[in-house]
Amino acid sequence: MTLTTNGYLLIEPGNFSESLQKAADKLEKASNISNHLTTAK
Repeated sequence: MTLTTNGYLLIEPGNFSESLQKAADKLEKASNISNHLTTAK
């Protein structure tokens, strides 16, 4: 499961729900990082 540079998801066949969960975790971490960056200013 990877996020490509243009934002599209590469889904592994047979692990769809697991891939979605991993994607959600990555997005959550990314938003947390951006939140920290904006509050640090």
